[in-house]
This record gives sequence, structure tokens and C-alpha cells, in this order.
Amino acid sequence: MPFWSWKGSKTKPTHTSKSVDRTVPVSKETECREKYKYAKNRYRRLSADENYRYQDAVKEWAGKYTEEAALGILILQRLHRLQLLGPRSSKKLHRHPRGEDGQILTTVRDSMPPPIYVEPIPEDSCLEAEMTQLRKDYWKHQLRLQELYRGRPHPTGPTMALFLAGHEYRNEHGQPYDFVDSQRECAKAGGCCARSCGCCQKGLYANEDKKDQTSPVYGHCTLECVCCIRFRQCYVPDGRLSPPKTKPLLR
Repeated sequence: MPFWSWKGSKTKPTHTSKSVDRTVPVSKETECREKYKYAKNRYRRLSADENYRYQDAVKEWAGKYTEEAALGILILQRLHRLQLLGPRSSKKLHRHPRGEDGQILTTVRDSMPPPIYVEPIPEDSCLEAEMTQLRKDYWKHQLRLQELYRGRPHPTGPTMALFLAGHEYRNEHGQPYDFVDSQRECAKAGGCCARSCGCCQKGLYANEDKKDQTSPVYGHCTLECVCCIRFRQCYVPDGRLSPPKTKPLLR
């Protein structure tokens, strides 16, 4: 998801010359889709008269941006896979007081239970370290995305507006139409859009413990999609990320 575009569904006025029959109820999704279609068609018409050099510059920039955005989805899907593993079953121990002879006193002298502490497990430490590194990688990705946006071709003409429309206009669920319109491509590639799991419809988060504090990022299946890995029962790490330290569960 572009860092600049989370403002809810973009609202553009519909064509004022069209008479609107307000007696016919229109769903929110239909309204969102119509606004998006109107904007796309308008920008497409206007871009036909735009300078070819500018159009080529926008296409080159959009390619770099799309590539960087795809890397962000890849990072988040690996992070999501690791977050699903969660802390392994750690060995919980009760801390009991010791007597003068060093023997553990097991008698509870009041109704307060003894405190519990967790003995750290090396596997858990490695998992947490890998997730921390991925969050750092995602942070760097966001900064690169921000730098790319700042360096976009100026001024923002119809060709640029046409590209940004897919990221800025959203459906009733807050999903950008660039994501919505690429569901068929995901399905053809054998991703979750071809199955009934609905994984792609669930937003991705850099930290799933703080879902209420961040905006979800929507993206389609990559080689790090945990559902696709389990469905295919094999794992092929993506070379754009560092080799994984924690292998996924295939079942």
C-alpha cells in the first residue's frame, strides 16, 4: 500500500451534467467503483494529448515503484508466516523459595500462587530475531517508497494521475482498486484468489499485535504466502529476501 494514500476511499465528484435518479438505491461499492471508473476514463482521455517524453518518464517511474511495492508485500507475507508460528511451547517453571539447606520449599504459605517465569528457548530467540530484522527491512522499504514518490515526474499530469488512481481510489472495504483488479491474475497464477480461503482479502501488518494502530496493506500471493506453501506442500524462497532461518510448516 502506498504510504500516502490511506485516506479512505477517494471521493471525486461524479459528472454533474448527468441526471441522477435518487429513487434508485445505489450500494456503496457501486458508488466507489463508478467514481474510480470515471476518474480512470477521464485521465486516460487527457493522457492521449500528453508529451511522449513525460509519458515514458512516468512509465519508467511506475515500473520502479511497482517493483518496490511488490517487495514490501513479499516482506510482509514472510513476516506474517513467522508471526503465525508464534512463540513455541516454552518450558514454564515455578520459582519456589529455597530453605537454608538449599532444598526447595514446596509449601505454599498463602493463597498467592508462586510467580511464573519462562525459560528462554533458542528457537524462540531466533524466530523473534528474524521477525525483528524483517520489520527493519520493511521500515527501510517504506523509506525507499517515500523517496520514490517524492522523486516522481512533475508536474502530476494525467498519465501519472491514471497510475495513482489505482492506489488512491478504494472500494467499500478500503482496498485499493489496483489490488481489486488484479485478483484474476492472482487466481490464474494459482494463488489464494483461486481458492475459497480468502487470504488475499485479509490485510497484512508489520506487527499483528498492533492491528488497531496501523492501516492494513493489501497484496496478492508471493512465494512467501503461507497458505500457498501449505497448499503446494513445498517452499521456494524468493531470492529478493535473505535466506530464511525459520522454515515454514508444509502441512
